[in-house]
Amino acid sequence: MNSLAQLRQAVFDIGDWSPVQSDEAVARADRFLNRVLQKLPHKFPRLFERQITVWSQPDSNSVAGDATDRLNAVLDGTLAWVMELQKAPATVDWETDGSWEGRQLEYQDADGAWHSNLIREVWTDPVSGLYRLSLLHPIENTTDSEYRIWTPQLVLPGDVIKVRNPWMYTSLGETPLFFNDGGAPQVYDLNQLFELRAQVDSYGTPNTIWPGPQFSLPGPEEKPVVKDSPEQQGATWDGPDPPGTFEYRITYTWGRRPTDTLSPGLGLREPLFESAPSPVSDTRTVVAGGPATLIKLPAIDWMLNFYNALGGGAPYERDQKSGIRIRIWRRRTASTSSGGTVDHESVYDTFGWCLLAEVDGHVATYTDDGSVLVDRRRRLKTVLHYDSIMIWPRPTEVAEIRMDAVLRPQPLEHDNDSPVMAEEGLGYLIYSAAHLLYMSLNEKTWAESALDLAQIEEADLAKHRGRLTNHRRRRRLSRGGRHRTQ
Repeated sequence: MNSLAQLRQAVFDIGDWSPVQSDEAVARADRFLNRVLQKLPHKFPRLFERQITVWSQPDSNSVAGDATDRLNAVLDGTLAWVMELQKAPATVDWETDGSWEGRQLEYQDADGAWHSNLIREVWTDPVSGLYRLSLLHPIENTTDSEYRIWTPQLVLPGDVIKVRNPWMYTSLGETPLFFNDGGAPQVYDLNQLFELRAQVDSYGTPNTIWPGPQFSLPGPEEKPVVKDSPEQQGATWDGPDPPGTFEYRITYTWGRRPTDTLSPGLGLREPLFESAPSPVSDTRTVVAGGPATLIKLPAIDWMLNFYNALGGGAPYERDQKSGIRIRIWRRRTASTSSGGTVDHESVYDTFGWCLLAEVDGHVATYTDDGSVLVDRRRRLKTVLHYDSIMIWPRPTEVAEIRMDAVLRPQPLEHDNDSPVMAEEGLGYLIYSAAHLLYMSLNEKTWAESALDLAQIEEADLAKHRGRLTNHRRRRRLSRGGRHRTQ
């Protein structure tokens, strides 16, 4: 008994009440179940523990005495959003697969002063054949700049609430790390990176981690526009995915995590950052052989001023290099009986928001014709911000850091959705939601009965799935007869 439909029925059963025809009762019960579910990780975090992994990245520094290992600004007018490495790509280990997006760049100007910026995107210029990178903020003209590319913080997945028990794995073996939760120097603002660098710019075998800065990626504000694909494109719904009724949403992403994070179905790498989703599109119904669905995407590169020069002039050097990508999510609400290679009765309706595709930020449209099957194991997550951790000393090689993490549960939206948690907490979830529901209905007898049952479940959970608190260890008696604690 762990699907939303079963949990809801259990809530109704407490009051011996089954308003199966009441849409409001169903919606209210679902709201209270989700309200309790979102608070439960803070009360009993071990119900939601899973192991997560993050990876460090080695620094990339310019070589002293090598005149070609320098960065030059590439101007768009009087400012530059792009810098170019003068050294041949075959002689340096730069990455163009998205894993360097979001990393910190420090560069030196002609007066010897150092500046900080963030890398939007890295690519090989088709004309010069040299590496280029675009920047979060524009800079003034500078040439022959020494540089350092590093990752001062490791970004955690967006659904992580807290972590514990960190272990590091390198070529030298495995090592436990001390988690300093709050005792580290409080200089985490990205605008103070040089003070931060003085604290963490030490290399060796890491032994300590502590909380780093937070980050949030703004999301799309309007729903995607969906309509029939123009007939002149010849796009029709030919499957193999069965036709039906669909809705769409989009998110923005920036950066990519390692290949170990490939999504199960489509093989797309997890983004470093992902925005909150857009509003839901209008509903679209397609039939076999009929027009496919054309999804109009926001011109995010243009809105960020990373598109062709206004007024029809020469293209910007930063053209289409904002680093932002667009993910397209689809929800099926009905299947029809014709088309596709799978019987429509074996395809679940209302399965939830599943990943359909990812495109670059300059792409204007996407055609959904049934040829791509959604990734049912990669569901849409609502992420408002990302936490990070700092490590000290800094490793000189790629280090894998595994931690036990308390994950934020995703809301239950459909009858077949189940909470990802230990089953021991389901009773408390049901009784607490029932208490809120019957209090809202002024059914005090049923509400009090549900509260009594919730308190019994809470006591049992505290005994077997206790909170993650730091209890002080009690020492033996001192000579004075009093207990000492530490």
